[in-house]
Amino acid sequence: MEGKHDIRKRDIFRYEQSEDVSTDILTFRFTLDTNDNINFNKLFPNAMLIHKKGDALYTINGLNKLIESENEGSMGNLNHSDIKIDWSKYQNNLIMVDGEKLVLNTIERIV
Repeated sequence: MEGKHDIRKRDIFRYEQSEDVSTDILTFRFTLDTNDNINFNKLFPNAMLIHKKGDALYTINGLNKLIESENEGSMGNLNHSDIKIDWSKYQNNLIMVDGEKLVLNTIERIV
């Protein structure tokens, strides 16, 4: 990493939500050295940590809720790491949780 907040322009991505076109989502790729220890909440207090699989963006809580919703009959002893997600169904979606509710927002990357 070149500097404390130095994120290259090519590593910043902008998305628009179909449900609310007045709100943009900005994401960025942030690379750390394996020996770096960083407090993301302190460094980026208004940011949410998201992950990417293809063109699907998700929070860990959103992924867990998605797994639970796809496997309703086996919630008692569900091992989340054993579950396979068909990511093709969730491309161009932002997967999050609002309270206890799974939220899937359609997104489009703006070039």
